[in-house]
Formats: sequence, C-alpha cells, structure tokens
Amino acid sequence: MQPKFIRFNQLADMTVSWDYHIHTKYTDGLSTIPEYIQCAIRSGLKEIAFTEHVRINSSWYNHFVSEVEAVRENYKGILTVFHGIETKVLNENGNLDASEEMLSRAEIILGAVHRYPGSTDANLFGKHQSPEDSALVEFLLSKALLENPHVDVLAHPGGIYSRRFNESLPANYLEAILHLANRNKKAVEINSSYLKDIPFNAGLFKEIDPLVSLGSDSHNINQLGDIIKFLKTQHVLP
Repeated sequence: MQPKFIRFNQLADMTVSWDYHIHTKYTDGLSTIPEYIQCAIRSGLKEIAFTEHVRINSSWYNHFVSEVEAVRENYKGILTVFHGIETKVLNENGNLDASEEMLSRAEIILGAVHRYPGSTDANLFGKHQSPEDSALVEFLLSKALLENPHVDVLAHPGGIYSRRFNESLPANYLEAILHLANRNKKAVEINSSYLKDIPFNAGLFKEIDPLVSLGSDSHNINQLGDIIKFLKTQHVLP
C-alpha cells in the first residue's frame, strides 16, 4: 500500500484532502496516532501518512508500524492511513540514516536534507558557510536523494538552506531539482512548514509539473492539514 502522487497542475482541479507528513509522540511530535486520526476525520481528510524521523538504530520502529497497522483497520472506508519514515541523507552518495528493514517496510519514504556533511549537532552546516556554497551542497544532497531507489519523495526541497538564510533555494537549483524528479519519477514535497516564511515558486512547479506530495510537517493535531490552507492562500487550490 502506497500513496498515489499526482502532478502539480492536477491540484487545481481537485479537492485536496490528504496530508503525507506527520510526526507523533514516537519522535518529536506532541500528539498520538489515535489523536491524529480523530482530528483527520473531523477535518474531512481522506488520507494521512505518519512519517516519523528515523535513525538506522531507532528501536521503536516496529512497534510504531504495528500500532499504525492495528489502528487503521478500524477506519477502513473512512480514512486511509499510511505508515512511513522521514530519513535524512548522510552524504552526496545518497546513503540514508535508515535500516534495510525500515526501507522495506515503510509505505512512504521521505528523503530529507537535514544537515550538511561534516556537521555537528551544534552546527548543522559544517564548513559550508556562504549562501553560494550552502546552496550547492543542498542541491547535491537533494540530487543524491532523487537518485536513491528507496526514496519516494524529496522532503522540503531547499528547506535547510531557506531556514538558514530566510530565502528560497536559488531558482536554478530548484529548477534542476524538479527536472531530476521528473526524470527519476520521484515526487517533490510541498511542505507548508518550511514555506510559511518564504515565497513559494509556484511558477516553476507549474512550468515543470512534477509529481508532488503534500505535507504539513505536523508536530501536533493543530497543524494537521495546514498544507491545504497554505495552497489555498497561494491560489493553487480553488
């Protein structure tokens, strides 16, 4: 079972009712799986995906999958629930911080740039200090994710760069990322959490028309479905 991604230009003709990026108390979220499910039903969502942050040695992973698979049985026909992971890329070879078991069991795999090679917990950017250098590194890491056969979705493209410099990843890199996504048949995430403070380049998405995954990056039930509100304010959705 896996979400079905659609082209960006299809969004304008659809009633969007899904959110494919959610974190629970298993990692850094504040709400439980049942709380999210009840909130999703109240909000009129039809599909959600729990995509927990993982590391290669996350010992709770199998318990998380078991809970999602058990709970979702009670809501068939009302709400479709997927379990997945958000895993960071470790280097420009595209190696992921996830075990083979996680990669084989997850129903949706978000590959994310969360730090640059050579970084530490205190300095996520390592030696890469200038905007130009940082943008290139983020692009190369994103490229590696899009070329990794395990990855379904490039999560929040340009997200670390944008949070550091409070501006969008340079358009030439974003354009290259969208073309790479098309070439490799991957989805690119539109993530309302990372885009709330910077312009969304809807023009490039419209021109290149990649497969897209929509995610609020929810860490509590109050954020669930924020991606839909965001796209409406950007006049992408009717």
